Amino acid sequence: MSNPFYIYAESLSRRIPSAFVWPTITAQSDEEEGDEDILSSNVLHKIVYGAGVPTTFWISAPGGHGKTTLAAAFASQACMAARPCLVLEARQFSIAAASTDAPLGASHIQQFAFAAKPNEIFGDKEWRGIIDKARLVIVIDGVAEIQRSNDLLATKILNVLLFGRHPFSVVAFSRLPPSDEQIDASFRAISNITIRAFDDQGRRDYLKKYGLNPDEAIRHLRSAGLEAASSSPLVLSLGARLIRAGEGDLPNSRADLFLATLQHPERTLNTAERLLLERPPGLGSLAATAAAIGFANGDNAFTRSELADLQKQTWKNNDAEKRTDLLLASYLVEPAAGHNRYMYSHPSFTEFGIALTLSSRDPERWPITAGLENYIGDWCGLQDRLDGAAVAVSEVLRDCGRPDLYVDLLIANYGKLPKSEIVEIWRRLNIALHPHQPRAFRDGIVRDWLSYRFFCDAIHFGSVICLGPGRGGLLTTESGSEELLLREFFRLGP
Repeated sequence: MSNPFYIYAESLSRRIPSAFVWPTITAQSDEEEGDEDILSSNVLHKIVYGAGVPTTFWISAPGGHGKTTLAAAFASQACMAARPCLVLEARQFSIAAASTDAPLGASHIQQFAFAAKPNEIFGDKEWRGIIDKARLVIVIDGVAEIQRSNDLLATKILNVLLFGRHPFSVVAFSRLPPSDEQIDASFRAISNITIRAFDDQGRRDYLKKYGLNPDEAIRHLRSAGLEAASSSPLVLSLGARLIRAGEGDLPNSRADLFLATLQHPERTLNTAERLLLERPPGLGSLAATAAAIGFANGDNAFTRSELADLQKQTWKNNDAEKRTDLLLASYLVEPAAGHNRYMYSHPSFTEFGIALTLSSRDPERWPITAGLENYIGDWCGLQDRLDGAAVAVSEVLRDCGRPDLYVDLLIANYGKLPKSEIVEIWRRLNIALHPHQPRAFRDGIVRDWLSYRFFCDAIHFGSVICLGPGRGGLLTTESGSEELLLREFFRLGP
């Protein structure tokens, strides 16, 4: 009998970049509570399909760390092996939710799953049989996007899928891990999995697959101060694209890298188009406008007419349609479902667009509370000078309860920040991460620091105070292994 999921698996595989490298993940160990196994994500299907009870596998990583790609790769791998799997992003999730009746129980989740059948899978009878036998694994690509969608029924279904009683295993991708309160209140097993940032070997494997000399490419990234940021597959791919295009001098912040990508469209602009962009609105303004529309719409999508109409209102230009064409030629934009609808090819580009919109103002709280976690890092990267950056964002991060976003500020702008600012950011992190903070909060950030290997620089700058028992002095490079010291630093307290 032929594999009914083969065509669906093929469609999923087309979403996976040719230079894809399976990232490393950390998963809860079966041996001892609190321990973690470090694995290649290409064995994720064995973990999921080997679970003895319906489980939610919650996979978290910061923006740009390959969650969407891993969702497609995992599901494609599973479907190729005739293991039933379904991937749903926010828009698909809402469409299926609209076909589901309330109140919500296990039978309604089955109704939701039936409504979510991909077009590539033929035969309602076969699909119904898979659902009735609870053989389906549901993959949710973008928990936060569904939560932000203003779709009340979709949000309720999401909560039941993640934490409720039903017979399906779920693989959920999110920027943030579940809270302790969510895990304690859950009616099902929750397995916490983290995607680790690329290490040096991961970067080299990716760059080689991309067709570049890894040593030369990493030299370009390092000289621009993007070595830490390029531990993110998204930033690494954009940097590699510019290097391959002959751009030897890369931008020195994530936001500037996005701007440079915007200026290198998929096709060469003709003379008339280049002259057009010499008058406002330019590509940066158009990108900011599109991000504002997409965010306001709740699904990060915009139409040609929406972008043209807002241009005319703001700039009174009579060439709005031509300028819209130029933005749509950008590498950052791709077609969305529906007639003449488009969206940014990654949520991080929407966050960048919002930061671009607000770059001339003081940093604001609402983007962070709305889940745009990269906003602060990109806002800083768009400033002409970063002297005083730590102070400028401190009130916003304090009020939002997100001192961990200092880490993203460092990652996004390491090549642009003055040394004095790096020291000040580390000082504020030390204060924020005093051992009175919950251990889970500190342990979450240690994974970022270990991934980006900032700790050694912080020691050289004299910025890290050792808070271990009986110690109060600054750590030095003679104190021992930086990684061991960092782990000890975060293992304090309950």
